[in-house]
Amino acid sequence: MEDENEITFRPLLDREEDYQKLHKWCQHREVYEWFEQRVLSYEEIVSKYRRKLKEKKQSLWIIQYQNKDIGLVQIYPYEEDEMKGYLSSYHNIYEYDLFIGIPSYLSKGLGKKIIPRINRKIYQEYPAKTILLRPFKRNRRAVCCYEESHFKKIGEVVSKDTLGKEEIILLLIHTK
Repeated sequence: MEDENEITFRPLLDREEDYQKLHKWCQHREVYEWFEQRVLSYEEIVSKYRRKLKEKKQSLWIIQYQNKDIGLVQIYPYEEDEMKGYLSSYHNIYEYDLFIGIPSYLSKGLGKKIIPRINRKIYQEYPAKTILLRPFKRNRRAVCCYEESHFKKIGEVVSKDTLGKEEIILLLIHTK
């Protein structure tokens, strides 16, 4: 049986140590390909995450595995957009983005441990009834992990990535 404390979360803090970790993690193709689609400079990381911490529109958490910082999850309420037609029968929708930032921790089954913990955190700490994830369709590793974690595909749309390139985005739903 999994140790309940094997996967934990700590708040991302407005400090150099956390920004340096994010910067290091976001240098790896396995991260930036799905998260930003390009390598961000240290200054861009600091500016982006300091702004997010100040605005408080997202909850930013460092994912820890066996007390080691290994990734990031951003949790936020869904804001109506072009997807609302797919979501009209769902309420109190929250979304999250996550990445494991250390390549040696990828493809080890950690996502299947992390995702249920994030879902539980959202349902317990936020007024969520539904969780929406929007991965790129071509991100097979993530999509398979989400589907194995009981997310259901409700549609797909063409949208733009952070560089303006068209991508097929899957709409995946998990309900309480």
